Amino acid sequence: MLVDDDQTHWECIRGWLDGQHWIVQEAENGREALNAPAADKQDMILLELTMPEMGGFAVVAGDVSADRPGRPHPPACQCKAIGRERDGISLVIKILYVEDNEDNIYMLKMRLELEGDIEVLVAENGERGCELAASERPDIILMDLEMPVMDGWEATRRLKSNPATRDIPIIALSAHALASEREKALTAGSDEFDTKPIEFERLLATVQRLYANRR
Repeated sequence: MLVDDDQTHWECIRGWLDGQHWIVQEAENGREALNAPAADKQDMILLELTMPEMGGFAVVAGDVSADRPGRPHPPACQCKAIGRERDGISLVIKILYVEDNEDNIYMLKMRLELEGDIEVLVAENGERGCELAASERPDIILMDLEMPVMDGWEATRRLKSNPATRDIPIIALSAHALASEREKALTAGSDEFDTKPIEFERLLATVQRLYANRR
């Protein structure tokens, strides 16, 4: 069961779960979830903690036991991280993902945004990536190297030669793990190089390190 009052968020998670052949039941708050038919027969509850009516904190704390006497709570886990703040200012990492493959875009964008404090913008080629980088000023750029219209090498060179975008860290992404491919990307101006298929935890660690270095 997926319990979340944010439609955009649960549509993202629902899409991924459907692709993994899970049967998903939705609820907009904790009380609706617990009163749903067969609520105690769920294998798992993905639970947003702050919601109207009854939030996830009340469900996890067991404050609703009177509503369901003798019925055990299914296992529950938090499904959305709470964005970080410093001095009242939200610290959301804005990432520009420059990629032409729709499957790659869907999977990586979803996984990054499920971290809860990451916003992902998408450009379908290097030319569009340069335009968005200049207008949106992302914190990090993930740059595929082989794309139509303008490839990642040329886009990286243009971004690094533009005073408005040259300080934005760029992580080059390539299906080729050759040392020559890495060297070519770094020579073009990339700050880091990673390979496809993407190892998510490694990429996330690189994003977080580059972001921390900019603060």
